[in-house]
Amino acid sequence: MSLQRAADPGDRAAAAGAIYPLLTAAVRHQPRDISLTAASTLATVERSGPRRITDLAVTEGVTQPSMTALVTVLAGAGLAERRPDPRDQRVVLVAPCAAGHQAPACY
Repeated sequence: MSLQRAADPGDRAAAAGAIYPLLTAAVRHQPRDISLTAASTLATVERSGPRRITDLAVTEGVTQPSMTALVTVLAGAGLAERRPDPRDQRVVLVAPCAAGHQAPACY
């Protein structure tokens, strides 16, 4: 059996539109220890290095208070840590801990 490439971009869009809700449901219903936002946040700091809470909030599409609460949970679970910015001691950066480096690969 050969697979044919859809010639019409509308066909591809329709297929993507049909598949997206199924994939989204599958990802959301997988058992996990942390939320998708927490996993995404860990992946962001893993990929880009320590970041300000306000920057993470913008990147992840949540409010700053929500990101502060999320970072508190991640820090309490030993997955992330708050550390002072060496360039400005008033600023707090979020960085993954050793366990946090492994977490995004699991989700």
